[in-house]
Amino acid sequence: MALAQDPSDIDVVPSGQGSRTYRANKRKEALKAKNRRAQARYRSRQKEKFTDYKTAIDDLTEQLDKLSAEKDALAADKAMLESCLQLSYQKGLTCPSSAEGLELVSPSAETYQQAIWKTARVDGPLLDAMLSVFARARKACGLPPLSREEVANTMLHEVFNRKEMCVQGIAALLSKLDAEGSQEAFEELVDFMKEQAVMFNLLYTQHGQLARVMEAAHVQTCRAKFGQASASFWVEVADALALTEQQQKRMLHLRRELLARMEDVRQKRVAVLNSIKGTLPTNINCDANGNSFAGTFVQGTHSVDLLRQSLHQEHCTTHEFAKAIRKTVLSPYQHAVLEVRSFPHKVDLLAICDVIGTQSKPSEPALTLDLDRAHSGLRLLDQMGSADLSPLDPSAPIPSAHMSATPFLPMAQGAPSTIPMTHAAVSEPQAAQSWPPSSSSEPLHLTSSDPLHLGTRDTSGTCPPHMGSVSEGAGEADEVGSLAMGSPRFSLKMRNSEMDALLLDL
Repeated sequence: MALAQDPSDIDVVPSGQGSRTYRANKRKEALKAKNRRAQARYRSRQKEKFTDYKTAIDDLTEQLDKLSAEKDALAADKAMLESCLQLSYQKGLTCPSSAEGLELVSPSAETYQQAIWKTARVDGPLLDAMLSVFARARKACGLPPLSREEVANTMLHEVFNRKEMCVQGIAALLSKLDAEGSQEAFEELVDFMKEQAVMFNLLYTQHGQLARVMEAAHVQTCRAKFGQASASFWVEVADALALTEQQQKRMLHLRRELLARMEDVRQKRVAVLNSIKGTLPTNINCDANGNSFAGTFVQGTHSVDLLRQSLHQEHCTTHEFAKAIRKTVLSPYQHAVLEVRSFPHKVDLLAICDVIGTQSKPSEPALTLDLDRAHSGLRLLDQMGSADLSPLDPSAPIPSAHMSATPFLPMAQGAPSTIPMTHAAVSEPQAAQSWPPSSSSEPLHLTSSDPLHLGTRDTSGTCPPHMGSVSEGAGEADEVGSLAMGSPRFSLKMRNSEMDALLLDL
């Protein structure tokens, strides 16, 4: 039996004119629904295509970045290999596969120095620090700042001029401080010295080889123009610093620590040099020893690497010594005075320590220490070139040694020819945070024609034996290997007659 259907479920189609209108409306609604479904499908397909395009673009962009990075890396590797190859040819270390009939010429130290300078790159944080320091120095002198390209493309012969420019800036700030005596002028000087310290720290810790080349260029220019600094010159510099007794004791303590550490460096250097001497060719044409070259080559290469490590250790040790004096002994004001009064010579911290030691009381340890075995060890390199091939004696004292200090980068073109300076110094390192210093200041005026006219002094380059000297025989090789923040020179274990001669000079 069939159930009765609900009348509301029956689609009643009216008859006549109304029925045609109803059917037309139903068709329109169906068409609209069909269009909406088609549009939805179209939008969905377009969205999928857009997503696919975006994914493809992202993948291509990532691949392009990778290819660009690989291209840059390959370009950097190519440039490095080309520079290394050029440097090797200049050093006479590289030859074609067949060396028959080829005469290898050992380059001079100057050629080697130029090659290192050409391959060195001043960029990144070091370049930014140099730009900031040079801008401050030139601003103090009333000059426009140097461009980034000018600083990055500095030539080797311009190193001395860059240092001269910085010294002029420091001198101008000292003159301003002497004239105004304001806290603002003092803070400006302190900020400049801090920025310069940051620049030097970056140079010595991250670009050690470049720092040594710059030192050598400065020393060579200075010696050619002004000769070597005499002992009396460093006496005047030490007096201008007006160091307190506590500061003097601290400097002498740091010197003793440095000499103890340098003795360890010297002992290791002796072992390395003896190893290098063991690789010298002997009876190389004999059949019995003709096949020993391979082992000798490996041993010699390893010894050269050890020598580089020893030089780097010496570089770091002397840099830490100079950094400790700057941070724990000298105030920023005293450091500025030291920079100005030492120019055009490099800051010689050990020479100043020698002056302090000779001016100490006889009971001071500085005059009684046995320092005959404490030295840098650079003179050991000279022994390699001698005809004596016997092993080096680690206990044998070396008469004198040379180490260098702050790289002298910064008188710019158009800078004032007169440099007003003061030689006053603060009484304590802590006084760097306040102004004015307790000591009275006396302005000095140094001209560019005689930038070191600080009174009568000997410029012959000779000095008492206890002060030591840098022999001309050391040449550029010692200068390229000279390290740290000054060119301290010292000769050790003073005799009574030499002490008497110094006291008479003083």
